[in-house]
Amino acid sequence: MDPNKIYNGTINIGTYVDRDYFKNKVNKVSHEIKTADGKTATVPLEVIFDGLDIHPGLGEVSVYGKKTIDNSDGSSDIAWATVINKVKVEMNDATVYISPDKITGVKPEYRVPGDNQTEWNTLGIKYDENQAYVINPDTIEVYEVDVFDSMGYSKGKQLVKGTDYTVDQSELNPHAYVINFIGDYASTNKQFVIEYGGKVPNTQNIGSTTTDSLVAYYEGKRVDSRYYGYDYEHPINIVWNAADINFNNSSITGITSEDITGSVTVVHIDASTGKTLKAEDYVVDSQGQPLHDVEQGTPYTTKSENFEGYRFTTMGYNSDPATGEVKQGLQRVIYLYVPTEAKKGNVDVTYVAEDGTVLEKTSDVVKDGKVGSTYETTQKTFDGYKFKRMGEFSADATGQVEEGTKHVVYVYTKNPETPVEKKGNVDVTYVAEDGTVLEKQVM
Repeated sequence: MDPNKIYNGTINIGTYVDRDYFKNKVNKVSHEIKTADGKTATVPLEVIFDGLDIHPGLGEVSVYGKKTIDNSDGSSDIAWATVINKVKVEMNDATVYISPDKITGVKPEYRVPGDNQTEWNTLGIKYDENQAYVINPDTIEVYEVDVFDSMGYSKGKQLVKGTDYTVDQSELNPHAYVINFIGDYASTNKQFVIEYGGKVPNTQNIGSTTTDSLVAYYEGKRVDSRYYGYDYEHPINIVWNAADINFNNSSITGITSEDITGSVTVVHIDASTGKTLKAEDYVVDSQGQPLHDVEQGTPYTTKSENFEGYRFTTMGYNSDPATGEVKQGLQRVIYLYVPTEAKKGNVDVTYVAEDGTVLEKTSDVVKDGKVGSTYETTQKTFDGYKFKRMGEFSADATGQVEEGTKHVVYVYTKNPETPVEKKGNVDVTYVAEDGTVLEKQVM
């Protein structure tokens, strides 16, 4: 079914087991399936093909359905496989009949009456009128095969029509066809498959459709015959087998021709404030085309981006998957980010003498500055001192702020070339003979 169409009605789901996948009579495998909660479950599966044990004739001819394809007009294309000579007997002048009508019996007519008859004019195949589909002769193909115990097969050489076999419409039934092995395959013990198909006009009116295959051949060596010039050691062997395909009669009542497309957008959001870090826009494909009203099933891919001061944290709780396939309608991919903590740094400066005298106490140059920003300090002058060097563990006088604290230390030494002025004081006091202070002056 087309995912871009709307179908009205109900559909019944069945299970199909491919004989070509299971090669053995008894097959035990395990399959992993996704459950509704997104987990994976391992399911054991055992498939047993015991039909050959029950019906040995299947070793000579076995027919089964290979494929059905439902069409919008209610019809179905159907394919069949007729497996011949699983048991590898020597088959001479083998003839295969394929028919959409069920074979009810055979009544051969021989060329020469009498005992030990083998050469026939006609097999006298009898049919009922249960035809539900029409064989398309253009689909008939013949291959050499390796037949599995499941009665499935792997194909080898394809036979050439007109050289290795002929195809004729049956004279007895206009719906049936006759395949005769000729040339190098007129006498053979190889295994074959005949693949063919046709159309079921309206599956809603039937529950199943049937096909029949019949093989007729001689066994033994060819010998001279007084009746017809040659004969075979053993009489003719005729085996036929039928198969049907059941239709589930799903009630598909109509199909809307309008294409149902989908779109995918992506948006990047600050989870702490709801602020949009990058405007919502359509996701683009590998060719740079926006995924806007495109066919369902188109793959898409998105990824988180880098925003200064932010880091990606998670997808939005109602976000569609970061990578997936376009579905009907609009899908929104939501990336959430949180602010990153700003890194800060400090710088201070101190001026000291070599003897430990603090010439100017420590002061801040930068306080809680942005990491990576620049700072500058200056060399100052102090009386009686001259600059000698930066402190042993001092940061650079000029540089960039780093996380943590940088200490810039200027170290000075006394300057002997600068005289130090010596100072003193003189005072005068006037007193009486009895010691009374009359006046005191400070000069």
